Amino acid sequence: MNQNLTSKYKKKIGFFLLILLVLTIPLKEDINTKIFISLTAFSLFFAIKERSFNIKKLKNYLPFLIFYLFVILSLTYSSNIKYGIDLSVKLLPLIALPFIFSVIEISRKEFFILIKIIIGWVLILALFSHYTVIKKLIDNNDILYNIVRMEYSYKALADEAIGIHRSYYAYYVITTVIFLTFLTFFKKYKKALLFLAILYLSFFVFHLSVRTALLGLFVVINLFILLYYIKQNKLKRGITYLILFYIIVAVTGYNVRVTRYRFQQIFGFTFHNGPRHDDGQDKLNQWKSSIDANNNFFFGNGIGDAKESIIDSYVKHKMFKDANRKFNAHNQYIQTYVGLGILGLLLLFWIFYYYFIFFIKNKFYLGYMFMVVSGILFITESYLERQKGVVIFTLFICLFVNIVENKVNLSSRDL
Repeated sequence: MNQNLTSKYKKKIGFFLLILLVLTIPLKEDINTKIFISLTAFSLFFAIKERSFNIKKLKNYLPFLIFYLFVILSLTYSSNIKYGIDLSVKLLPLIALPFIFSVIEISRKEFFILIKIIIGWVLILALFSHYTVIKKLIDNNDILYNIVRMEYSYKALADEAIGIHRSYYAYYVITTVIFLTFLTFFKKYKKALLFLAILYLSFFVFHLSVRTALLGLFVVINLFILLYYIKQNKLKRGITYLILFYIIVAVTGYNVRVTRYRFQQIFGFTFHNGPRHDDGQDKLNQWKSSIDANNNFFFGNGIGDAKESIIDSYVKHKMFKDANRKFNAHNQYIQTYVGLGILGLLLLFWIFYYYFIFFIKNKFYLGYMFMVVSGILFITESYLERQKGVVIFTLFICLFVNIVENKVNLSSRDL
């Protein structure tokens, strides 16, 4: 009786801490860190107390563990040990979250509760962000139509509204869109409400104007529409909706001026008041300069020296603006290559390959869609340089693996 009571409380407390961990991702990092530490300590306590931890449970988390071990190994040849240790601490979720999900088990009921909480929370955040920019617009005595201008989009919706970098905000929102598309496969949920939520959050990503995030969203919606109607044996209707989707994307992209301008800037664009932007060429120059920062093809410069080496390379290539802003590579694959060499890059690719194939084999819709989005987003942002990015990436993969491993029957349909 006592043991059953302890097990019951263990499950409830563990799930409650997991909810808090997910909810605090877009908040200040110290809040999320405290919850992360609490959940790790809680899992460790029960693993020791119940002597229930089995190292075999870590089998499907091996790519994370090996990648992190290589990060630690790279400290031995890093000059900047302090920065290397700081980054290693940020990357701790790569090994802590696999351990946590090897101790706790998520049931079907808990999984759907978690999904609904995430959806509700992201809708609240998005609405609050829009409230913030509308208030700013009113305070400036501006017209509503101008809400799609830069000063009410991009940084204003993310950095200024809730204090989260726009790229990480977009990552969080698109993951929520994936959850919403997943729920449409279940008859018990009202399709109209789900589609409205998808439409609103998709518009929010447009308004946020993170270009690679928009590409990720575009791919997700495409795959979702095809899969949804193929499963209903209504491919012709699916193609019709795809065409409609393309029209909506084109019209929205053109009328949300900040988004239109940001895509025009990729190919070169001069504003009416003089400034010219060649973002595409600038990005290629940034990546080339970052790649040149690598001094050791196989092992890299060491995780502690990657960012400093990239900044030094910016100076060598006369990219003083990027150097002064201390930009990283803005590409996780290049960032990993500079810090860990081709071996580290291959380990990162292994993470993507392993889990994509794992979720495909298990017909787990949420898993492979999340891997597709993450793979796209990593092209223009070094997500593993910040704790938020590490937590989002690792947490959802580990959660999905937990569901698959514990053979939780999410639906009678294969997804």
